[in-house]
Amino acid sequence: MNQAYVWPTHPRSIAAFAEFLEALEAQGAVLLEEGWLNGRTSHRIRCAEGHETTVHPQHIHYGGYACKVCSGLDPATCWASFRSTVEAKGGTVLESEWKGAGKRHLVRCAEGHVNPILPNLVQQGGGICKTCAGLDPRAAEAAFRARLAERGATLLESRYLGQHEHHKIQCSAGHLITQTPASVGAGHGCHICAGNYRGKGADEFYARLRELGAMLLETEWLGAGQPYRVICAKGHPCTARPNMLKRGAGICQICAGQDKATAEAEFRGRLAALGMTLLEPEYLGANKPHRAICAAGHECSPYPTALQQGRGGCQGCAHQVWDIFYVVTNQDAQRVKFGITSLDPRTRLTRHRSNGYRQVELLLEGLPGSMANDMERAVNADLRAAGIRPVKGREYYDISNLPAILHVAVNYGIPSGQGVLFDISEVRAA
Repeated sequence: MNQAYVWPTHPRSIAAFAEFLEALEAQGAVLLEEGWLNGRTSHRIRCAEGHETTVHPQHIHYGGYACKVCSGLDPATCWASFRSTVEAKGGTVLESEWKGAGKRHLVRCAEGHVNPILPNLVQQGGGICKTCAGLDPRAAEAAFRARLAERGATLLESRYLGQHEHHKIQCSAGHLITQTPASVGAGHGCHICAGNYRGKGADEFYARLRELGAMLLETEWLGAGQPYRVICAKGHPCTARPNMLKRGAGICQICAGQDKATAEAEFRGRLAALGMTLLEPEYLGANKPHRAICAAGHECSPYPTALQQGRGGCQGCAHQVWDIFYVVTNQDAQRVKFGITSLDPRTRLTRHRSNGYRQVELLLEGLPGSMANDMERAVNADLRAAGIRPVKGREYYDISNLPAILHVAVNYGIPSGQGVLFDISEVRAA
């Protein structure tokens, strides 16, 4: 602790003075005062460069530089730098003294325009003349009025409102519009003359309805994105949106085959024609399977779209119900194959026999619902999770993975007594 200074007696002031001296020393500065004044008063110092200035203890406490001259905050230095920057840009500072970095100073540019300018903005690279930069309100107003006069337009406002404010204008064709000076300066003219008026969408919508032979039931314009009650040329009540119609969409879902009520009626009619009974309490949609019972008594899940395309609704009747899961191995190639099939498994197993897969490791028949499909997906997912990849196709693996495959299948929840193990030699040839 430096005893050359007059130290305060209060413990808190002693600590603050010691911290202040330590911060000055860290920057190579020396305190010129005899001692601590207080935490709210500036102290005279001499920096490492020899500049004598003043600094507030709190300024140092929060990490500021001790010397205003070195940090560019000295009033005399700032004043000289500001004048030098303005002169370098061809201007002249008209003030006789420094007002502060945040105070406006009158400056005359090389073109003779006089504007009040903030020194800190100039020091940050800003210009010195609002008029030359197009930011002077008087110059902007004059340019706005001149541009309107060139177009034969008339400004209806009693005063200039600003560069980005809408002004009432009458164009040369007599249309009453509103525009901003910035829009006019960018070359935009009367939107009505250009065919971009607000009512254009309504006119186009009405014309399109007439082309389609439709009748509009609404009595007023609701907006381009709103639905309008319409009766199509075939007499179907429907709705149409102007913006969708403009993009080429139709107006009648019934005529397009997209009406839900119509699709449901056709689906139920198709089921009745096939002798099928629908089990669902409600219509689920054209692309959703619906639980039903076919004429042969099989439980099935037909899709409305499939029925409408002429396909049958019962997989059992079409021999496409997958109710068998099997696992076979090729001992010579050291590979294992699993899969699903339907009805009599012997045909599928005989086909695998011709490819060397003679040993049947697991055969599960009569699995309910989608259990066979689910079991096949479960085995594939388990092998993928373990980082095991097939050696061929999707379901051919190295025979070392046989225990893992059997483990997933056997523990999947097989109905009691449905697992059958036997040698392929017992299967008759196709």
